[in-house]
Amino acid sequence: MPWLARAAWADHENAFARLAERIALDRHPTLRLGEGLRVTPLLELASRAECRPAAPLIGPMRATKDAEELAHLAEAGRHADQIVMEAAERMRPGMTELELARFVLQRFEELGDTEPWVIVASGPNSALPHHA
Repeated sequence: MPWLARAAWADHENAFARLAERIALDRHPTLRLGEGLRVTPLLELASRAECRPAAPLIGPMRATKDAEELAHLAEAGRHADQIVMEAAERMRPGMTELELARFVLQRFEELGDTEPWVIVASGPNSALPHHA
């Protein structure tokens, strides 16, 4: 949609600086922000712009998938199912979470998946939803 400008940045970049380059914050604009914005840049933006959630605008667009996207999602699901079974067969007493995570990431990469991620948590760590 031509009226909806998108700005993305890597975790190591300063989101506030990236946005300040693109928009005139001195005019106190209204910004639609997606989930996951870190607190520090959000507070900086909120001091210089009206901030509202982007989800009502972006949600319907994200929910609609074309045939190519659906095929990619199905392939990713098949890979995940396969790798979960392989990981279950590979697990042994004494194996560390890191060892299993490395195996899983390696398998995703071998299958051609880009930017794979994994959470492996056992014992007391299993109660931590984003354990690293």
